[in-house]
Amino acid sequence: MKKDFEGAKQGGQPATAASSKQHYYIPSYSVRLVRETFVRAESKLADSPQRVVDIIRAYWGDGELDREHLVCLMLNARSQCMAINTISVGTLTASLVAPREVFKPAAILGAAGLVLCHNLCEASHKLCYVERRVM
Repeated sequence: MKKDFEGAKQGGQPATAASSKQHYYIPSYSVRLVRETFVRAESKLADSPQRVVDIIRAYWGDGELDREHLVCLMLNARSQCMAINTISVGTLTASLVAPREVFKPAAILGAAGLVLCHNLCEASHKLCYVERRVM
């Protein structure tokens, strides 16, 4: 669907045309999720805080994280983890996030629910089970 953009101006401005009609060039985009790696966990089921902790520990590994990490587990209708996404890597004591960064990957993947988790750096790799909501 690529069109000839010769003569088009930046910012969706009208192109110069021989006819009296003005034509606008509107950019089109595609958004895709790209699988980066796999996480080896004992279970895909994320129906309790302990199972969520097990999945997140498998994702983060045994190493100490030096900054705050906010992670989202995307779940299907049977509370099975479909995917894991690191939403934000912050500083030593804070991790900033906007709602669009949480919900965009989940909506693209078609998740039925999600679980948000973050580590507490000062608490030596302890996890904080935040909340599970159905979309």
